[in-house]
Amino acid sequence: MVTYSRVLLAFWAAAVSTSQPAVAVALWLVNFVLDGVDGALARRLGQTSAFGAFLDVAVDIASRGLLWLGWAAGAAADAAAAAAAGAAPAGTAAIVAALALPLSLAVVLLECLVFTCTHAAAGAAWKQESQFAAAPAWVAAVMARGFKTPPGCLAIAGLMGCPLWLWASRALPAGPWSHPLLGAVLGAGRLLAAGVELWLVGSYLAALLRSDVRGMEARRQQQEAVAAKEAVAAEEAVVQAVAVEEAEEREGEAVAGGVAAVVAAVDEEADEDEGARGVGGAAPVGPPSAMGGSGGAAAPVRRGGKRQPQTLAPAGPEGDDRGDADDANRQLGQLGQLGR
Repeated sequence: MVTYSRVLLAFWAAAVSTSQPAVAVALWLVNFVLDGVDGALARRLGQTSAFGAFLDVAVDIASRGLLWLGWAAGAAADAAAAAAAGAAPAGTAAIVAALALPLSLAVVLLECLVFTCTHAAAGAAWKQESQFAAAPAWVAAVMARGFKTPPGCLAIAGLMGCPLWLWASRALPAGPWSHPLLGAVLGAGRLLAAGVELWLVGSYLAALLRSDVRGMEARRQQQEAVAAKEAVAAEEAVVQAVAVEEAEEREGEAVAGGVAAVVAAVDEEADEDEGARGVGGAAPVGPPSAMGGSGGAAAPVRRGGKRQPQTLAPAGPEGDDRGDADDANRQLGQLGQLGR
Protein backbone atom coordinates (compact mmCIF):
# COMPACT_ATOMS: atom_id res chain seq x y z
CA MET A 1 0.00 0.00 0.00
CA VAL A 2 2.85 2.40 0.73
CA THR A 3 4.26 2.01 -2.77
CA TYR A 4 0.85 2.53 -4.37
CA SER A 5 0.36 5.68 -2.29
CA ARG A 6 3.71 6.93 -3.61
CA VAL A 7 2.41 6.50 -7.16
CA LEU A 8 -0.58 8.69 -6.33
CA LEU A 9 1.63 11.32 -4.66
CA ALA A 10 3.92 11.48 -7.71
CA PHE A 11 1.09 12.09 -10.13
CA TRP A 12 -0.55 14.56 -7.75
CA ALA A 13 2.69 16.54 -7.43
CA ALA A 14 3.14 16.59 -11.19
CA ALA A 15 -0.43 17.83 -11.66
CA VAL A 16 -0.04 20.79 -9.28
CA SER A 17 3.59 21.58 -10.06
CA THR A 18 2.65 24.61 -12.21
CA SER A 19 -0.25 26.04 -10.26
CA GLN A 20 0.92 25.21 -6.73
CA PRO A 21 4.65 24.58 -6.77
CA ALA A 22 4.96 24.74 -2.97
CA VAL A 23 2.35 22.00 -2.58
CA ALA A 24 4.15 19.97 -5.23
CA VAL A 25 7.43 20.28 -3.31
CA ALA A 26 5.73 19.07 -0.15
CA LEU A 27 4.21 16.11 -2.01
CA TRP A 28 7.61 15.20 -3.47
CA LEU A 29 9.19 15.33 -0.03
CA VAL A 30 6.53 13.03 1.41
CA ASN A 31 7.04 10.70 -1.53
CA PHE A 32 10.78 10.45 -0.86
CA VAL A 33 10.28 9.92 2.87
CA LEU A 34 7.91 7.04 2.17
CA ASP A 35 10.54 5.58 -0.16
CA GLY A 36 12.86 5.38 2.81
CA VAL A 37 10.40 3.58 5.07
CA ASP A 38 8.43 1.29 2.73
CA GLY A 39 11.18 -1.34 2.49
CA ALA A 40 11.76 -1.46 6.24
CA LEU A 41 8.01 -1.55 6.90
CA ALA A 42 7.51 -4.42 4.44
CA ARG A 43 10.31 -6.41 6.11
CA ARG A 44 8.87 -5.67 9.54
CA LEU A 45 5.42 -6.91 8.50
CA GLY A 46 6.77 -9.89 6.55
CA GLN A 47 5.29 -8.65 3.29
CA THR A 48 8.41 -8.54 1.14
CA SER A 49 8.14 -9.88 -2.39
CA ALA A 50 9.99 -9.73 -5.69
CA PHE A 51 7.15 -7.77 -7.24
CA GLY A 52 7.22 -5.27 -4.37
CA ALA A 53 10.95 -4.69 -4.81
CA PHE A 54 10.44 -4.24 -8.55
CA LEU A 55 7.57 -1.81 -8.08
CA ASP A 56 9.47 0.21 -5.46
CA VAL A 57 12.41 0.88 -7.81
CA ALA A 58 10.07 1.55 -10.74
CA VAL A 59 8.22 4.21 -8.73
CA ASP A 60 11.56 5.77 -7.69
CA ILE A 61 12.65 6.08 -11.31
CA ALA A 62 9.29 7.46 -12.40
CA SER A 63 9.24 10.05 -9.61
CA ARG A 64 12.77 11.26 -10.30
CA GLY A 65 12.13 11.16 -14.04
CA LEU A 66 9.14 13.50 -13.65
CA LEU A 67 11.32 15.93 -11.72
CA TRP A 68 14.15 15.83 -14.26
CA LEU A 69 11.82 16.31 -17.21
CA GLY A 70 9.89 19.02 -15.34
CA TRP A 71 13.13 20.92 -14.73
CA ALA A 72 14.12 20.57 -18.41
CA ALA A 73 10.72 21.74 -19.57
CA GLY A 74 10.87 24.73 -17.21
CA ALA A 75 14.35 25.69 -18.41
CA ALA A 76 13.20 25.51 -22.02
CA ALA A 77 10.14 27.62 -21.19
CA ASP A 78 12.30 30.25 -19.49
CA ALA A 79 14.61 30.39 -22.51
CA ALA A 80 11.63 30.74 -24.86
CA ALA A 81 10.11 33.50 -22.73
CA ALA A 82 13.39 35.40 -22.70
CA ALA A 83 13.69 35.05 -26.46
CA ALA A 84 10.14 36.32 -26.91
CA ALA A 85 10.92 39.34 -24.76
CA GLY A 86 13.95 40.08 -26.95
CA ALA A 87 16.45 39.48 -24.16
CA ALA A 88 19.17 36.92 -24.71
CA PRO A 89 19.70 34.64 -21.70
CA ALA A 90 22.82 35.12 -19.65
CA GLY A 91 25.78 32.77 -19.95
CA THR A 92 24.78 30.35 -17.19
CA ALA A 93 21.12 30.45 -18.13
CA ALA A 94 21.98 29.78 -21.77
CA ILE A 95 24.07 26.76 -20.81
CA VAL A 96 21.32 25.43 -18.56
CA ALA A 97 18.70 25.91 -21.26
CA ALA A 98 20.87 24.09 -23.82
CA LEU A 99 21.84 21.16 -21.60
CA ALA A 100 18.72 20.67 -19.48
CA LEU A 101 16.82 18.37 -21.81
CA PRO A 102 19.78 16.20 -22.97
CA LEU A 103 21.05 15.90 -19.39
CA SER A 104 17.62 14.98 -18.06
CA LEU A 105 17.10 12.34 -20.73
CA ALA A 106 20.58 10.90 -20.12
CA VAL A 107 19.95 10.61 -16.37
CA VAL A 108 16.56 8.96 -16.82
CA LEU A 109 17.91 6.51 -19.39
CA LEU A 110 20.86 5.65 -17.15
CA GLU A 111 18.58 4.93 -14.21
CA CYS A 112 16.36 2.73 -16.39
CA LEU A 113 19.41 0.88 -17.69
CA VAL A 114 20.73 0.32 -14.16
CA PHE A 115 17.31 -0.93 -13.10
CA THR A 116 17.29 -3.42 -15.97
CA CYS A 117 20.83 -4.66 -15.30
CA THR A 118 20.58 -5.03 -11.54
CA HIS A 119 17.24 -6.82 -11.53
CA ALA A 120 18.24 -9.07 -14.43
CA ALA A 121 21.46 -10.05 -12.64
CA ALA A 122 20.31 -10.49 -9.03
CA GLY A 123 16.70 -9.36 -8.67
CA ALA A 124 15.77 -7.87 -5.33
CA ALA A 125 19.14 -8.97 -3.87
CA TRP A 126 21.18 -6.62 -6.07
CA LYS A 127 21.92 -4.26 -3.15
CA GLN A 128 23.44 -6.94 -0.93
CA GLU A 129 27.10 -6.41 -0.06
CA SER A 130 28.01 -9.84 -1.44
CA GLN A 131 27.22 -8.50 -4.92
CA PHE A 132 30.01 -5.93 -4.54
CA ALA A 133 32.82 -8.14 -3.31
CA ALA A 134 34.87 -7.45 -6.46
CA ALA A 135 33.83 -3.79 -6.75
CA PRO A 136 36.23 -0.86 -6.31
CA ALA A 137 36.60 0.47 -2.80
CA TRP A 138 34.59 3.63 -3.43
CA VAL A 139 31.68 1.61 -4.89
CA ALA A 140 31.75 -0.81 -1.97
CA ALA A 141 31.80 2.14 0.45
CA VAL A 142 28.65 3.59 -1.13
CA MET A 143 26.80 0.26 -1.05
CA ALA A 144 27.97 -0.84 2.42
CA ARG A 145 25.34 -1.41 5.12
CA GLY A 146 22.46 -0.46 2.82
CA PHE A 147 23.82 3.04 2.02
CA LYS A 148 24.20 3.75 5.75
CA THR A 149 27.69 5.21 5.35
CA PRO A 150 28.80 8.79 4.59
CA PRO A 151 29.42 8.01 0.89
CA GLY A 152 26.13 6.12 0.74
CA CYS A 153 24.16 8.96 2.34
CA LEU A 154 25.77 11.46 -0.02
CA ALA A 155 24.88 9.32 -3.07
CA ILE A 156 21.27 8.86 -1.96
CA ALA A 157 20.90 12.57 -1.17
CA GLY A 158 22.17 13.45 -4.62
CA LEU A 159 20.04 10.75 -6.30
CA MET A 160 16.79 11.94 -4.72
CA GLY A 161 17.52 15.58 -3.86
CA CYS A 162 19.35 16.86 -6.93
CA PRO A 163 16.37 16.74 -9.35
CA LEU A 164 14.07 18.14 -6.65
CA TRP A 165 16.47 21.02 -5.93
CA LEU A 166 16.86 21.82 -9.64
CA TRP A 167 13.11 21.88 -10.18
CA ALA A 168 12.32 23.81 -7.00
CA SER A 169 15.05 26.40 -7.56
CA ARG A 170 13.28 27.44 -10.75
CA ALA A 171 9.66 27.03 -9.59
CA LEU A 172 9.89 28.60 -6.10
CA PRO A 173 11.11 31.96 -4.90
CA ALA A 174 14.70 32.12 -3.76
CA GLY A 175 15.37 31.13 -0.17
CA PRO A 176 17.97 29.47 2.05
CA TRP A 177 17.25 26.08 0.51
CA SER A 178 18.19 27.44 -2.95
CA HIS A 179 21.76 28.33 -1.90
CA PRO A 180 24.33 27.23 -4.50
CA LEU A 181 26.34 25.41 -1.85
CA LEU A 182 23.43 23.04 -1.24
CA GLY A 183 23.14 22.57 -4.97
CA ALA A 184 26.88 21.78 -5.19
CA VAL A 185 26.61 19.13 -2.44
CA LEU A 186 23.58 17.51 -4.07
CA GLY A 187 25.27 17.67 -7.47
CA ALA A 188 28.37 15.95 -6.09
CA GLY A 189 26.20 13.26 -4.56
CA ARG A 190 24.44 12.73 -7.89
CA LEU A 191 27.78 12.41 -9.67
CA LEU A 192 28.87 9.81 -7.10
CA ALA A 193 25.64 7.89 -7.65
CA ALA A 194 26.16 8.12 -11.42
CA GLY A 195 29.62 6.62 -11.00
CA VAL A 196 28.16 3.67 -9.10
CA GLU A 197 25.44 3.29 -11.75
CA LEU A 198 28.00 3.25 -14.56
CA TRP A 199 30.04 0.62 -12.70
CA LEU A 200 26.93 -1.51 -12.24
CA VAL A 201 26.10 -1.35 -15.95
CA GLY A 202 29.71 -2.06 -16.95
CA SER A 203 30.05 -5.02 -14.59
CA TYR A 204 26.79 -6.52 -15.84
CA LEU A 205 27.82 -6.13 -19.48
CA ALA A 206 31.23 -7.66 -18.68
CA ALA A 207 29.49 -10.61 -17.03
CA LEU A 208 27.31 -11.04 -20.11
CA LEU A 209 30.37 -11.03 -22.37
CA ARG A 210 32.15 -13.57 -20.17
CA SER A 211 29.09 -15.76 -20.26
CA ASP A 212 28.96 -15.49 -24.05
CA VAL A 213 32.65 -16.36 -24.33
CA ARG A 214 32.19 -19.39 -22.07
CA GLY A 215 29.18 -20.46 -24.12
CA MET A 216 31.10 -20.09 -27.38
CA GLU A 217 34.04 -22.02 -25.96
CA ALA A 218 31.73 -24.79 -24.76
CA ARG A 219 30.07 -24.99 -28.19
CA ARG A 220 33.48 -25.05 -29.88
CA GLN A 221 34.67 -27.87 -27.63
CA GLN A 222 31.45 -29.75 -28.29
CA GLN A 223 31.88 -29.35 -32.04
CA GLU A 224 35.51 -30.50 -31.81
CA ALA A 225 34.44 -33.55 -29.80
CA VAL A 226 31.79 -34.40 -32.38
CA ALA A 227 34.29 -33.94 -35.21
CA ALA A 228 36.81 -36.15 -33.40
CA LYS A 229 34.19 -38.86 -32.93
CA GLU A 230 33.24 -38.67 -36.58
CA ALA A 231 36.90 -38.89 -37.60
CA VAL A 232 37.44 -41.95 -35.38
CA ALA A 233 34.29 -43.57 -36.77
CA ALA A 234 35.43 -42.88 -40.34
CA GLU A 235 38.88 -44.30 -39.59
CA GLU A 236 37.36 -47.41 -38.04
CA ALA A 237 35.12 -47.81 -41.08
CA VAL A 238 38.16 -47.59 -43.39
CA VAL A 239 40.09 -50.11 -41.31
CA GLN A 240 37.12 -52.47 -41.28
CA ALA A 241 36.69 -52.13 -45.04
CA VAL A 242 40.40 -52.89 -45.60
CA ALA A 243 40.18 -55.89 -43.27
CA VAL A 244 37.14 -57.23 -45.16
CA GLU A 245 38.90 -56.72 -48.48
CA GLU A 246 42.02 -58.51 -47.26
CA ALA A 247 39.92 -61.37 -45.90
CA GLU A 248 38.15 -61.70 -49.25
CA GLU A 249 41.51 -61.69 -51.05
CA ARG A 250 42.87 -64.41 -48.75
CA GLU A 251 39.74 -66.49 -49.24
CA GLY A 252 40.01 -66.08 -53.00
CA GLU A 253 43.67 -67.09 -52.93
CA ALA A 254 42.81 -70.15 -50.82
CA VAL A 255 40.07 -71.21 -53.21
CA ALA A 256 42.33 -70.65 -56.20
CA GLY A 257 45.08 -72.70 -54.53
CA GLY A 258 42.67 -75.51 -53.76
CA VAL A 259 41.37 -75.57 -57.32
CA ALA A 260 44.92 -75.63 -58.68
CA ALA A 261 45.81 -78.51 -56.36
CA VAL A 262 42.74 -80.48 -57.45
CA VAL A 263 43.48 -79.84 -61.13
CA ALA A 264 47.08 -80.97 -60.63
CA ALA A 265 45.92 -84.14 -58.87
CA VAL A 266 43.44 -84.88 -61.65
CA ASP A 267 46.15 -84.39 -64.25
CA GLU A 268 48.53 -86.66 -62.34
CA GLU A 269 45.97 -89.45 -62.01
CA ALA A 270 45.08 -89.10 -65.69
CA ASP A 271 48.75 -89.51 -66.58
CA GLU A 272 49.02 -92.60 -64.38
CA ASP A 273 45.90 -94.11 -65.94
CA GLU A 274 47.24 -93.51 -69.42
CA GLY A 275 50.50 -95.21 -68.50
CA ALA A 276 48.65 -98.17 -66.99
CA ARG A 277 46.52 -98.56 -70.11
CA GLY A 278 49.59 -98.49 -72.30
CA VAL A 279 51.16 -101.37 -70.35
CA GLY A 280 47.95 -103.45 -70.01
CA GLY A 281 46.99 -103.21 -73.74
CA ALA A 282 50.12 -105.12 -75.06
CA ALA A 283 49.60 -108.70 -76.37
CA PRO A 284 50.83 -111.45 -73.95
CA VAL A 285 53.95 -113.35 -75.01
CA GLY A 286 53.98 -117.19 -74.83
CA PRO A 287 52.21 -120.28 -76.17
CA PRO A 288 48.48 -120.25 -76.34
CA SER A 289 48.29 -123.10 -73.87
CA ALA A 290 50.02 -121.05 -71.22
CA MET A 291 47.44 -118.27 -71.53
CA GLY A 292 44.54 -120.71 -71.26
CA GLY A 293 43.82 -121.08 -75.02
CA SER A 294 43.68 -118.73 -77.91
CA GLY A 295 42.34 -115.18 -77.70
CA GLY A 296 41.33 -113.77 -74.34
CA ALA A 297 39.74 -116.97 -72.92
CA ALA A 298 40.87 -117.91 -69.43
CA ALA A 299 42.24 -121.31 -68.55
CA PRO A 300 39.88 -123.51 -66.59
CA VAL A 301 40.58 -124.06 -62.89
CA ARG A 302 40.00 -127.44 -61.26
CA ARG A 303 37.79 -127.27 -58.13
CA GLY A 304 36.51 -130.40 -56.53
CA GLY A 305 37.46 -132.56 -59.50
CA LYS A 306 35.65 -130.30 -61.94
CA ARG A 307 37.08 -127.76 -64.24
CA GLN A 308 35.72 -124.20 -63.56
CA PRO A 309 36.21 -121.33 -66.03
CA GLN A 310 38.25 -118.35 -64.68
CA THR A 311 36.73 -114.95 -65.51
CA LEU A 312 39.12 -112.10 -66.27
CA ALA A 313 38.28 -108.38 -66.15
CA PRO A 314 37.94 -106.98 -69.59
CA ALA A 315 41.06 -105.19 -70.62
CA GLY A 316 39.52 -103.41 -73.55
CA PRO A 317 38.30 -99.83 -73.96
CA GLU A 318 35.05 -100.41 -72.00
CA GLY A 319 36.81 -101.20 -68.74
CA ASP A 320 39.11 -98.19 -69.10
CA ASP A 321 36.19 -95.80 -69.68
CA ARG A 322 34.49 -96.90 -66.47
CA GLY A 323 37.68 -96.23 -64.48
CA ASP A 324 38.04 -92.74 -65.97
CA ALA A 325 34.42 -91.90 -65.13
CA ASP A 326 34.92 -92.93 -61.50
CA ASP A 327 38.03 -90.77 -61.24
CA ALA A 328 36.24 -87.78 -62.73
CA ASN A 329 33.28 -88.12 -60.33
CA ARG A 330 35.63 -88.37 -57.37
CA GLN A 331 37.52 -85.19 -58.44
CA LEU A 332 34.28 -83.30 -59.00
CA GLY A 333 33.17 -84.20 -55.45
CA GLN A 334 36.43 -82.82 -54.05
CA LEU A 335 35.93 -79.55 -56.00
CA GLY A 336 32.41 -79.22 -54.57
CA GLN A 337 33.71 -79.60 -51.03
CA LEU A 338 36.33 -76.92 -51.59
CA GLY A 339 33.73 -74.56 -53.00
CA ARG A 340 31.56 -75.03 -49.91
